[in-house]
Amino acid sequence: MTEQTTPQNPFPGPPPGESFEERPAAPAPPSGPGQAVPRHSGSPSVPAGQAPPVQKPAQDAGQPSGIPRPATNAQPPAQPQAGRPPAGSPLAEAYAPDRASLYHFKLLRVLGEGGTGKVYLAVDQKRGEPAAIKLFHENFFRNRLHVRDLAKSVQKFKKFKHVNVVQIYDFYDGSEGRCMSMEYVDGPSLKWYILNRPWNLQERLNICMQICTGMQYLHEKGCIHHDFKPANVLFTRTGTVKIADFSLYGSSFLLELFDPNVGEQITPMFVAPEFIRKEKLTPAVDQYSMGITFYMMFAERVPFPVDNLTQLYRCHLTVMPEHPSLVNPRCPTALGDIIMRLLQKRPEQRFTDCDELRIALSQIGRSRI
Repeated sequence: MTEQTTPQNPFPGPPPGESFEERPAAPAPPSGPGQAVPRHSGSPSVPAGQAPPVQKPAQDAGQPSGIPRPATNAQPPAQPQAGRPPAGSPLAEAYAPDRASLYHFKLLRVLGEGGTGKVYLAVDQKRGEPAAIKLFHENFFRNRLHVRDLAKSVQKFKKFKHVNVVQIYDFYDGSEGRCMSMEYVDGPSLKWYILNRPWNLQERLNICMQICTGMQYLHEKGCIHHDFKPANVLFTRTGTVKIADFSLYGSSFLLELFDPNVGEQITPMFVAPEFIRKEKLTPAVDQYSMGITFYMMFAERVPFPVDNLTQLYRCHLTVMPEHPSLVNPRCPTALGDIIMRLLQKRPEQRFTDCDELRIALSQIGRSRI
């Protein structure tokens, strides 16, 4: 087992606009006309059983029907020194913590805020090491069962130690609030990478193989991620992939995943058909979400550019996207075939496990060196 190490540069500021996590809420699978899919307006409708039309990548980062072409040699935004922006700058106010401490952690800055809560960069004053602290919103927990499930999950996952998995430290439930401490990762997310880095086949294959290694470890430990997506894949400044936010919300939460009253749910673009069909979930659900992510990496657009949730869920259930190599000629046909296998509607039609997937990806890389 590979042990993780403390980041060499522990307190860089976050890339401007880069949240530690993003987790938009997913309404229940609709039975009638759907609500608009966030950030997917303007895309054509896709009738059930038909492939969505190919669209050229959008030039505006706000247009999700395609992924903006990055500037050559794009690098992660420069990080301010000592973990905070220059005094008096707009960023200083935006990232300033709204409290000085939380339990035995000194809070340095806000890294981001999502549907579950707010994430801080902090110093563990007992260990003298950096940490990311996730303070959950007061209304996130629906009942004591939900709190119990999360606490049990943290006790299980804190034992996980792998170079490609974010280390979970502890869960706190007391007068200062409910929060979780975890490893601080000092680089951007895969979401940033897709939007900004120029095309490099070998680099992208290496990222995918690191993802497979981390996901195989989680699956062997009996953990299904449930919400794999680019925002939940982080990088260290040396390029090591770290998988974050894996299956932390417990069985009571997952049983109500499509309850419209639940504020924190899986992300619609990456949801596997088994979720929508409310079938028993296996690690293959993560393979489907990985397939959506890999499609975005190599086709350089989303697989289903539709304009409402009804059609998006229908696509997940019945529509195969355009082959990635037809959308982006730079994507090798064999690589596109691997991605299309990940996107099969039945879990048994995907790969046996992430090790088999990693080996298949390694053959693509070897054949082009």
